Amino acid sequence: MLQSAKKSSPKYVTLLVMFDQSSNPKSFRMKVSRIKWLTVFFAAVFLVLIGSLIYYYAHAYKVFYYDDLQTQYDQLASDNLRIKSIEKEYRRVKQENEKIRRVFGLLGQLESDSGVAAREKHDNIFSALPAMSAPTDDPIESKNVTASDQERIWIPDYMVSSRVVPSLMPVNSNFIARGYKEISENQKAPHYGIDIVAEEGALVKATADGWIMFADWLTDYGNTIIMYHGYGYFSVYKHLKHILSREGLAVKLGDPIGTVGKTGLMATGTHLHFEIWKDGIAQDPGEFLPQIREALAASHMDSLTIKP
Repeated sequence: MLQSAKKSSPKYVTLLVMFDQSSNPKSFRMKVSRIKWLTVFFAAVFLVLIGSLIYYYAHAYKVFYYDDLQTQYDQLASDNLRIKSIEKEYRRVKQENEKIRRVFGLLGQLESDSGVAAREKHDNIFSALPAMSAPTDDPIESKNVTASDQERIWIPDYMVSSRVVPSLMPVNSNFIARGYKEISENQKAPHYGIDIVAEEGALVKATADGWIMFADWLTDYGNTIIMYHGYGYFSVYKHLKHILSREGLAVKLGDPIGTVGKTGLMATGTHLHFEIWKDGIAQDPGEFLPQIREALAASHMDSLTIKP
């Protein structure tokens, strides 16, 4: 019975197809085993297509997600670099500000008279300055000399008018590009000094006896030197190409301290920006140096202070 059942099971499948009622039907005969294999094949192809689509979309999402993460990472890295740059710039500006405050903060401590109170004030100021070198040709022994003693040795009272007050043209030039003017309504910022045009590398000389209190780089003004001459007098030299002195060094009237340049962001050309300060107030250099007054007069420039 089993054998007859196996023999009676169909081995073929016939498919009749009628294209229209008037035509004879078409028959297609196919083995059952082939139908099974075709079914398995198309099922496998379908599964492969479905799997491929799933993989493609999953991969595309992963790539998109990765690209988005990479973009965010790059942005964070860029922001981090910018933050570090800002922090670095902040520290630099803070250091420069501290340097300037360290120097000009002394201005408010000075007194214009030459009495005992002024002398005590000067002693306190010089005790806070870096170690300074006494003049090499001074007859008094320079070893173990205190800062206040150095001032007494270096700037005696009878020399105040001739050695302490700036009286020498800082550079050999008669061309003043810009004079001294206070801030006014039509000016954006005050010009606390004069701009002396000279050849690059020309020697810049100390305008009076004193000490180098600051000799370093400032972003806006480039190589800058600030000298203290005693009795509230300061002189400032900016945009130098080279600094030929060092902080704490005592220099004499006419000693070379730097060279003319065009360093710093605010330098518009090769020149020396020169300032004179007295007791914390900027002074017109033309009031101290007759060469400047003559140069300004020759250039038809007004060196008088313009009040706001």
